[in-house]
Amino acid sequence: KKSPCIDICDFSGPKGWCRGCGRTKLESRDWQKLKPYEKTRAENELRTRLKKMKAASFDVPQCFASKKLDVQISACL
Repeated sequence: KKSPCIDICDFSGPKGWCRGCGRTKLESRDWQKLKPYEKTRAENELRTRLKKMKAASFDVPQCFASKKLDVQISACL
């Protein structure tokens, strides 16, 4: 699976989450080492994190700001 990185590597979100993709620095570093099922699980968690950041008024990239986040996230991956 392709990395969810959208080249906005800003880890100032809550709990050190990237404001671009929702991953932590450790998750970003180790992404290529994850097994496919681990990446799928992580992507589901990233959706939740990005929704939480949006709800907390963190600046989230426009493609993640849509009400249809589950559909839009694939456009940002």
